[in-house]
Parts: sequence; structure tokens; C-alpha cells
Amino acid sequence: MHWLFHIYRYVRVLSIDVALGAGIMAYFFGYYTQVTIPWVEYGILGLTVWLIYTADHLMDAYRITHTAHTYRHFFHQLYFERILAVAAFILVLTAWLTWMYLPLLTFRYGLLVSGLVLLHFGLAMIDRLQHWFIFHKETRTALVYTLGVSLPAFSKSDTSLGALLLSAPFLQVFLVAYSNLLLISFFERSSDEEDNQVSLARKLGEYRLTQLISIIFFLQACAILYGIWQGVPLALLLLIGLMTVTLAVILYYRRAFKYHESYRALADAIFFYPCVLFWL
Repeated sequence: MHWLFHIYRYVRVLSIDVALGAGIMAYFFGYYTQVTIPWVEYGILGLTVWLIYTADHLMDAYRITHTAHTYRHFFHQLYFERILAVAAFILVLTAWLTWMYLPLLTFRYGLLVSGLVLLHFGLAMIDRLQHWFIFHKETRTALVYTLGVSLPAFSKSDTSLGALLLSAPFLQVFLVAYSNLLLISFFERSSDEEDNQVSLARKLGEYRLTQLISIIFFLQACAILYGIWQGVPLALLLLIGLMTVTLAVILYYRRAFKYHESYRALADAIFFYPCVLFWL
């Protein structure tokens, strides 16, 4: 069983679990909009999410001039050239799949999200903007992630972009992704300081960050009530509630999760909860 642990560790450090979770969250939105998403589009989404996260980790690894204190950044430092070569191949493959199989309307929505991704990386290079709350990495990443995973379903539905942004599932997934990123930042604030990485945890401190995450949990409860008013299927609301409760348990019982990155493993595992929708 020891080898399984090593495989799982590599899956996590290479963000493969995040890519798979993104596909599952796309199915979450497909279930809500009652549209069928072809498997090739799940593949394109997963590869795209992997490229974004890998590019982010490679940028962080490149900017850290000493040996990184987190295993994820250290791994990307150690195998920088190899991971970069694989990412270049995946980029070409994703571009080909997109050209061959992605519907035109989905492609147009994808261009919009791609523009936001480029803006995200551009803002990451402007240090003075990192102190503005809305420009913080966690805020940007949560928004881009939610737009990306909702894209395949909403591009095939009759829902407008404005209606998408105001829909309860979009707000709920954004709040889950945001609290997930803030929670991980909370646990990794010491290593962020040692590696001079920008994060809200460093800006706010433990107490104020705990308050912020707690406020997000409260907003999530309000969003669930909003979802009931909008007529969102009960299964989706229960899933969002369970995802939020899991994050709350990690935050309020944090001493039990601070070792061996168990906080990150469980916090990222919540994006696999919608797998139950396959059997509903």
C-alpha cells in the first residue's frame, strides 16, 4: 500500500486531482442546466485546468530563488524543465482538441475565460496590485475556476452570461472555491512568508482570515437559501452544503489536519463529492 501513497502524492503535487475535480464540477453544472456535455469537452477542460495550475506553480517555483519550503514548489523546482516540456506538449494537444471538437459558441466563451486567465497571470507580476483585496491571487483564481467549470454547460444552455453570474450554483461554487483557497492559504502562511509568496493569509493574519472564511461560510448558507428560492435541485444544494461543512470542519478543528498536508488533501477532495450525481 506504500506505493499507492506515493502515486497519490504525485497526483496531488502535479495538480492532476484538481484537473479531475474540475471535470466533475463541470458535470455539476451540466446536471443543473440539464444539458449533455461530450466527453471530449471534459477532457479539454481538465487539460486546460491542469495547464493553468501547472503554469502557476512553475511561475512560483521560478521566482523562488532558494529551495522552496513547500513540497509542491520544491517538486516543480526540481523537475522544472521536464514539467515545462510536458506542459508544452499538453498545450499543443489541447489546442488541437479545441480546434477539432469544441463547438463554436463554447470556443467563444472559452476565449473570454482565456482572456481572464492571461489577466490573472499579468496581475500576478504587478507587485503593487497584490495589496488590493480584489486583485489577490485567491480571489482571481476562484473566479476564473468557477467560470471555467461552468463554461461547458452554460454555453449549451439558453442562459445568458448575466444570468449565469447571478445563478445560485455559480455563486455557491465560487464561494466554495474561494473558501477552499483561503483555507489552504491559512495553513501555508508560514511557508508563504519563508518563500515570499503573496497571499491573503500573510496580509490579514490568522485571526482576520478566520473571520473572513467564517463570513464566506455564512454567505454560503445565504446562497443555499437563494438556491431554494431559485428552484435549484435539492441534490445540488445538499452537495454544496456538505462541501462547505467539510471546509468548516477543517478550519475549526485545524489542529487535527495540519500534519502531512491532510488539510489540502481533504479540502481538494470536496470537488469529487458531485460524483454521486452519476447515480442520481
